[in-house]
Amino acid sequence: MKIGVIGAGPAGIFASLEARKANAEVLLFDSNEIIGRKLLVTGAGRCNLTNENAFSNKYIANPLSTVNAILNQFGHPELLDYLHNLGVFTQSTSDGWVYPLSYSAANVADILAAHIIDSDIKVNLSHKVSRIILQKHGFLLKFSTGQSTLFVDKLIVAAGGKAYPSLGSDGSIIPALQNLGHEIHPIQPALAPLVIPNNIVSPIQGVRMDAGVSLFSNCKLIGHTLGNIIFTKNGINGPGVMDISYLVNQYKNSRLEVKINFIAGHENTLNALLARFADSSMPLQSVLGAIVPPKISLFTLNNLGLTTNTMMKNLHQNDSRRIMEFLSSFSLKIKGVRGFQYCQLSTGGIPLLDVEAESLESKKIPGLSFAGEILDVHGPCGGYNLQWAFSSGFVAGRHAAS
Repeated sequence: MKIGVIGAGPAGIFASLEARKANAEVLLFDSNEIIGRKLLVTGAGRCNLTNENAFSNKYIANPLSTVNAILNQFGHPELLDYLHNLGVFTQSTSDGWVYPLSYSAANVADILAAHIIDSDIKVNLSHKVSRIILQKHGFLLKFSTGQSTLFVDKLIVAAGGKAYPSLGSDGSIIPALQNLGHEIHPIQPALAPLVIPNNIVSPIQGVRMDAGVSLFSNCKLIGHTLGNIIFTKNGINGPGVMDISYLVNQYKNSRLEVKINFIAGHENTLNALLARFADSSMPLQSVLGAIVPPKISLFTLNNLGLTTNTMMKNLHQNDSRRIMEFLSSFSLKIKGVRGFQYCQLSTGGIPLLDVEAESLESKKIPGLSFAGEILDVHGPCGGYNLQWAFSSGFVAGRHAAS
């Protein structure tokens, strides 16, 4: 049996390794010149492999039961064992984010590539699939580069979505899947920075901190996170905003705003400090500096019409209330999110309702399976999406070979 795998990223690599274990002849195709190229940028080059809390309820998918079925077959514990057997040893942070011991995505990619070669998987790099033609007992693949045509008995599509198009995930496989009769949910940027109009946050550019982030559509709360954010010249980046950025495109025709709580979890502490030093000559900026970064202290003073020389004893009666309101619910209008070249993931793709829950095989076309980002599943920052890639690749490869 010849099994074709389109995409040599995390999902495609695991699908290939598992299919090969069942003695199938595996042909792995990728438009890049190296195996695992997209893996190199994960975790800012440190490769955030998975998360100790990678359970199905952390994902956005319909139905979520399919995600649960895949993770039950190959979840977080199974992935760690699998990686350790391959020679990829791991360590976890206090909040459950799991990295390779080397903190090197390049090292992980090299190890996985070595196992692909050692498994006698036929690797076809610089091969971009342009068309998939359904045959009576398989699929004929046509390429825009390299060899013109090639037949496989079964096919696993793990070609990714549209995030990081410069690394090969450009969505070019989508027309081929549509031509086969598959529905495709609109593909949109996810885990993306928020764009704020008029450079309102430019005075605090470069500030990185943990904060509460609430997203509103027409004054209705649609998403909330508590996490690390960083202010940039274009807006706000970091997991704290990226985890809810997918909602921006869903509600793009409404009035969107985000409220930042700079003092999330420390409201009572700041209230106590303002009361404790209310009649003192302590500079207000110093009191605020006990809770928030210096740039945020200055930003607060400037926005409230106060100066760096303002002493606590000179505050008016309602100034403490104004300070608390500003720091706990600083409101910004949202212009949108940055594009595919700046996002870590894309949403949309093949609906889970169109695949078998236990195997990820197409309900419409027997012998065709899907894995990874091409499926309409996504999780938050922190290793959840690599876990999904590995898990779905493992399951698709094992079932295709069986």
